Amino acid sequence: MRKIGKYICMALFPLMAGTALTGCDSLLDVEPKDGVERDEFTSADDARAAVMGAYSLFQELSEQNLLVNGLMSDAMDVTASAPASFADIVNRQATDGNTLADPAPYYKLILNCNTGLANLEKLKESAPDLSENDYNGAKAEFLSLRAWAYMSLVNIYGKVAYFETPESEFSKTGNYTIMNREEVLAKLESSINVIYYSSSFAVGDDSSWRQVFLSHVLLAAELNLMLENYEYVASLLFSRLRSVDDGSVTSDYEKAKWSVIFSNEYGKTQNEVLTLVPFDKVNRQQHGLQAVFQRDYWVKPSASTIASFESQTDKGENAGDTYRGEGVSYIGMGNGAQVNKYAMGSGAADDDANIMIYRYADAHLMLAEALNRKGEHQLALDIVNNGAPDTLDNNIGVRGRAFLKAKELIPNGDGSDLTATDSLRQIERIIFEERSLELAFEGRRWADLLRYAHKTPVDGTTDGMDYLIEKLSSKSGEMDETLKQHFADKANWYLPFEIK
Repeated sequence: MRKIGKYICMALFPLMAGTALTGCDSLLDVEPKDGVERDEFTSADDARAAVMGAYSLFQELSEQNLLVNGLMSDAMDVTASAPASFADIVNRQATDGNTLADPAPYYKLILNCNTGLANLEKLKESAPDLSENDYNGAKAEFLSLRAWAYMSLVNIYGKVAYFETPESEFSKTGNYTIMNREEVLAKLESSINVIYYSSSFAVGDDSSWRQVFLSHVLLAAELNLMLENYEYVASLLFSRLRSVDDGSVTSDYEKAKWSVIFSNEYGKTQNEVLTLVPFDKVNRQQHGLQAVFQRDYWVKPSASTIASFESQTDKGENAGDTYRGEGVSYIGMGNGAQVNKYAMGSGAADDDANIMIYRYADAHLMLAEALNRKGEHQLALDIVNNGAPDTLDNNIGVRGRAFLKAKELIPNGDGSDLTATDSLRQIERIIFEERSLELAFEGRRWADLLRYAHKTPVDGTTDGMDYLIEKLSSKSGEMDETLKQHFADKANWYLPFEIK
C-alpha cells in the first residue's frame, strides 16, 4: 500500500531556484543573484528562475506520468519481459518500493509551487516596483503546475493529501487534508478559473518558448470538463481557438504530415502543440521511453488499441488508420507491436522525443465534448469529422485531417427518429473513441476514461462507467469476464492509497 504521508515528507527539499534543470539558463538566460537565500526572492529574475525550477520537476515526472496513465488505461499493456512493477500498475497492486507508482515526484512539485507562491507574495510586499506582468505571470505558472499535479494524483489514486503550505511551514506541521475527487476538483476550481494569464513572463520576445509552459486555457478546460461546466468550457475554448491564427486543425498536418508533429523540435509546431515537455540529447536531458517501448520492450500498444486503429475506414474506403495507425503511432502487429511516437525522427538511443501535454486536436475534441453535452450535437460531430469552417476558420476536422471517413449516427432499429438523448450518447462515445486514436500513447487516455465514467448519467444510463469497464476488461483483445466484474467496483479503478 502507498504510504502517502512518508512520501510527502520525502518530498521536502529546498526551492532550487532554476538550478535543477540542465540548461535552464539557456532557456531564459536568467539566474538568481549571488547570495540569494533559497527561501526568498529579491527580484523578478529570482521568480522567473524559480518557475523554471518548478518546470524542471515537471519534466522529471513526465515519463512516469505518461507510463502510469497509459498502463492504467486500455491504451498500453505490459510485455512478457516487463518488470513486475509495471504489471502491478495494470493490476492496481503497486506496493512500497515500486518507483513507477511513487507519488513523491508529484508532491515534490506541489511543495515547490507552494513555496514559490509564498515567496512571490513576500517579494510583492518587499519590491513595490515588481511589475504586474511579472507577479501575475509567476503566480499563474505555480498555480497551474500545482493544479496539474493534484489532478494527476486524484486520477491515479482517487484521492489526495491536499495542502497549500510552503516548505518552511509544512516541515514543522506536516498538516494536510485527505480529499476525494469531488473535493479536490472543487478546491482547484476556485483558483484555476481565475488564473488564465497570457503574458511574456519567462519567455521574453520569443513566443516559441510558450510551448514549454502549461496552457492555462486547456488546463482550465480539462478541469471544467471534469466538473461538467460545459458552458464555461465551450466559451473558453471558442475564445482561445478564434483568437489565434494557429488555433485550427488544418491541412498543415494533414495525412502523412501528421507524423511531423512528433518529429519536430519544440518551437516549430506551435500551430498544433500548445504544451510539451522538451528533451534534448545534446544537453543530456533524456528519458527512457524508447527503451521501455522498443529496446527493452516492456510496454506495448494494447491489442484493443491496435484493433481500434485497424477498424477505421478512410475516405477512399480503405481499411485502417493509414496516417496515424500502424507505421506511425505504433509499428508492427500482434505481440510484437511497439509504440513508435517517441522514436519518429530519432536515433535508436536518442531518448529525447518531446512528451506532449496539450495539442490543438485535443482542444477541438474537448470543445466537441462540451458542445455535445450542451445540446449542440451536430456542431460537435462536425468538429470531430470534417470540421466546422463557418464556426472555426480553416478547420478540416480531426478525422478529416487524418483522411478518415466521417462517423455517422446509427439509426434506431425500429425506424424512429433519433432523440436528442440518442444523439448525445452516440456522439459522446464517438468523441472518446476519437481521442483514443488521435492522442494514443500520449498519457491522456486514463484521464479520459475517468472523466467519461464520472459524467452525470443521461436518462438513467451509465454509458461512461460501462465504457470504462468494457475497455479495461478487453484490452487484451477479448472480454475478460473476471476483470469486468472486478472493475465494476470503483475502488478497483485506482492505485492503492493509504496514509500511515
